[in-house]
Amino acid sequence: MSEQKGRAGRRGAQQRARALAKLQALERLHLAGLVDERTYTAKLARLQAEVDAAEAVESLSSWASASVPAAAPPAAPPLAAPAPAAAPQVGVAAGAAPRRRRAWLLAAAAAVALAGGATAVLLVRAHSATGRPSAASLPARTARPTPAATFDPVRALAAERSAPRFSADAVIDPTAAERLVRDVWPVREEILAARDAPAIRELESGPAAAADAAACSRACPAAAEPRPLDELRLFVPRQAQYPAAFLAEALTTVPGGDAPAVERLVFTRASARTMWSVALASRSDGVQHIPDSPQTDGSGFDRTPPVFGQLPAAAHLPAALADDEQQWSFAGAAPQGSLFAPGPYTDGAGRALWQQVQQDAKVGNRDAGLYTTDVEHDGVWTFATSVAGADGLDRLGWSITCGTVRYRMGSESAGAPVIQPPDRSRFGALLPPGNYARVSTTGLQQVCVYEQPRFASLVVASVSAADTAITGVRLP
Repeated sequence: MSEQKGRAGRRGAQQRARALAKLQALERLHLAGLVDERTYTAKLARLQAEVDAAEAVESLSSWASASVPAAAPPAAPPLAAPAPAAAPQVGVAAGAAPRRRRAWLLAAAAAVALAGGATAVLLVRAHSATGRPSAASLPARTARPTPAATFDPVRALAAERSAPRFSADAVIDPTAAERLVRDVWPVREEILAARDAPAIRELESGPAAAADAAACSRACPAAAEPRPLDELRLFVPRQAQYPAAFLAEALTTVPGGDAPAVERLVFTRASARTMWSVALASRSDGVQHIPDSPQTDGSGFDRTPPVFGQLPAAAHLPAALADDEQQWSFAGAAPQGSLFAPGPYTDGAGRALWQQVQQDAKVGNRDAGLYTTDVEHDGVWTFATSVAGADGLDRLGWSITCGTVRYRMGSESAGAPVIQPPDRSRFGALLPPGNYARVSTTGLQQVCVYEQPRFASLVVASVSAADTAITGVRLP
């Protein structure tokens, strides 16, 4: 009899552990936005009921074992299996009683099946007087150990990311901005290295979240390590109202390597009820120093960026770059009167794109690309800056604008299949190897552009391109 009741207790503990694990998985899916609120609420209630029922069976087995008459052999105490450390009880209010009257009534019915006749009679008698077991009939129980809380580095930043405004005329000051960036940097590096998409979506927003949460698609390092933050410069305008934004430029390295790089991060906050998040991340590889500095006022805030009458408004700069890339993709040259100065991210990238188009045509494939912008959805931000010249002196009166260009590339069979080789070198990690009738790639480029005060041309400072989705139609 005692063996039977011991098995029941172990089953209850196992059921409880499984239910808690399901609760944790549901919570992560909900935080990642993969479960709608209605489904989340329904599943949460069902899983919590499973936890309650399992706890009732587990504790009832222990109580029933202690209620056997003294003439019976002593029963071994039930094996209480503590919940896994990574499975906190989601949805239970702090201080709430772990068992309800309904749980005891369900447990009473279960006891008839789990225990022998004498034990069942004792259980019914204990309930007959008050509707619940009397205090005298319950054995003394040691408290079940509380599962250790799993440390969440992203949630640990919540207080700092939602800090109140600095003053009446500034939602954040340069000192608080620097502290925020330095605290966010190692956490962001950790979740990027782990490719933790739910955590990325919690810390980032907009184009940065779309690119980073899509998983590494090209040139993925085998084991990316968190990168250092060797130098930091901040461009923090004085902003009295939300939405607000500031720019952080960090001297670091390329992912998975030692080559230097400058990473530009735009932090944004929509309102006082939201948190600061990384909305854009644009990197320039092979750069050994940060080439520009903020133009600050006497209080350390970045000045209002200049307006250049001979150049398009800042909000139109991503669209101007998209037009250049569109021309390169089908004509192999920049459009006449291009506003962009030659460089690795303009004519250098354009020539590489055209070479790929020609190479694919030689093997019987046809390529086409579409480059667009959506400033209202993706955002665009401009900051005042000064850029160091060849003599090392700062050139004042510049500005830097960061925004997003989205692309959709298509490759289709024109006499030969579109081939993704076994090493996935053509289309990246998101498309399985094989022969396809056509392949469609969507992605985005996070770009930052310098505007020069004396010349009617733009310098692309950095570009980070990321495929966000690749689909293909396989050939039979």
